[in-house]
Amino acid sequence: MLAAKQRLVEVPFGKRAGNDLLFGTIDLALEQAESWDIVDYKTDRKNLDQIIAHYAGQVALYARSWKAITAQDVGYAGIYSVRDSKLSEDLR
Repeated sequence: MLAAKQRLVEVPFGKRAGNDLLFGTIDLALEQAESWDIVDYKTDRKNLDQIIAHYAGQVALYARSWKAITAQDVGYAGIYSVRDSKLSEDLR
């Protein structure tokens, strides 16, 4: 995280998805050498596997939205479990 060129916190976004508008907030976006890393923090009282099962689709959608809005690649998109202090694998 400290090596990132840029660290953005609580980034709101919005985009059109067909006839709908999609809004969200990306918890952490880290600009790396050639792509961005997207991290979503979760404080759920579940283990990381349960959190992934519940939120993986949301994180993947955040990664696709970031690429669509910024035209920049996402190298990693995952979940950080605050209670477990664990980072998920890439969920794109």
